[in-house]
Amino acid sequence: MLPILTSERLILEPATTDNTELLYALWTMPEVLRYLFDGVTMPREEAARLLKSYTCQHAEGFGMWLMHRRDDSLFCGEIGLVPSTLHDIDPLMAGEIEFQIALHPDAWGKGYGEEALRAVLAYAFETLNLPHVMGVADEPNRGSRRLQEKTGFDWQREVEGDAGPLVIYRRSRDPET
Repeated sequence: MLPILTSERLILEPATTDNTELLYALWTMPEVLRYLFDGVTMPREEAARLLKSYTCQHAEGFGMWLMHRRDDSLFCGEIGLVPSTLHDIDPLMAGEIEFQIALHPDAWGKGYGEEALRAVLAYAFETLNLPHVMGVADEPNRGSRRLQEKTGFDWQREVEGDAGPLVIYRRSRDPET
């Protein structure tokens, strides 16, 4: 089972299939969808299937967390630590673990993404003992790229994705390696 993670301002609770409607609402917001799922709105049933696949990974220590502010429980978004599915686009991603994140637009620019990612990285390195975590961003998504660079991810390469260029990042347990 995924643990509850905390940071100074956030509580990260494991997402369950009961959260489908909340996540579907987030994932279909035009501002969020711009760089998510190649900009294509998925059917509600596909969102439920995706969330179920994430919850099935809890036993291995992977999955998705809902981000809530500690002071008022306001939903800020989601963050996940999951096996990469990009091996068709980039064979070097086969077997890799990557984080993914989607913030509610009301949470943008407040540092919640960085805080949540640092908590997930601590879990990945200290609990799961992963040697590194991968990150992927659409090339024009400056916010996601800046988030990864601020949290110690290093640029690895660019690949052509289905909806345009993707930037692949890597964060080692020790950011110096």
